[in-house]
Amino acid sequence: GFHFIPAAQYHADPCEQPSLAGSLAKTLITESCYKAWYSHPRLNPDHREDQDPKFDRGTAAHSMILENDAASLVIVNADDWRTKAAKEARAAANEAGKTAILERHFASTKRMVDVALEFIKNSEIADHWQNGESELTSIWTEGGIWKRCRLDRVTKDRRVIIDYKSTIDASPEVFSRQIPRMGYHMQEAFYRDGVTAHGHQEPKFIFLAQADEPPHECSLHGCDPALQEIAEAQVQRATALWRQCLTSSKWPS
Repeated sequence: GFHFIPAAQYHADPCEQPSLAGSLAKTLITESCYKAWYSHPRLNPDHREDQDPKFDRGTAAHSMILENDAASLVIVNADDWRTKAAKEARAAANEAGKTAILERHFASTKRMVDVALEFIKNSEIADHWQNGESELTSIWTEGGIWKRCRLDRVTKDRRVIIDYKSTIDASPEVFSRQIPRMGYHMQEAFYRDGVTAHGHQEPKFIFLAQADEPPHECSLHGCDPALQEIAEAQVQRATALWRQCLTSSKWPS
């Protein structure tokens, strides 16, 4: 079903058996089965989350835009992450399921959030956004395996999914090429499955892209039918690989 659970619990995998997430489906197709095993918190006993600090601003903006949740941030008064105190503060924030951000970056991140919210308010997705829920987890089973995804924002009638991406360049010409290169089309197919698995009709999927450098321009994107068809086949292939590896306990490189 659908559940509101903390991000840390979701990423630790709350399912009865090790489950397949959208990012792991992409790993199975673009990298290897062994890399998927290595990246899974329930399969690799030495697994640990270690996010690059360069993504902290994007993660902070993501939380503030989707959940209006500045409380999930820990503001660290340091020039960079190289000092021992800054590293310890960041590690403690991660352990508490929060995002650490340098104080000098907070004001610019807040401006980024304000630009995104203003863009949404004046765009064709305004009503969808207003009538949506953020960070909703979907958990389902398919052919004996468990799957999960965490929807950035989805309308309460489950008809429209909106996924927020901070990026270097949100211009249509550039971001449209990012979609297949980064495997975002597979994410779309996987997330749509996460809605239809619970009896809803297939939803529309919209990417909201925003540049992480000023003036933080935004754009809206969708996948064309041909790319959607490719993505659906790739997700089916990833699902088959996951089932095969779980059954055999073999994860080839």
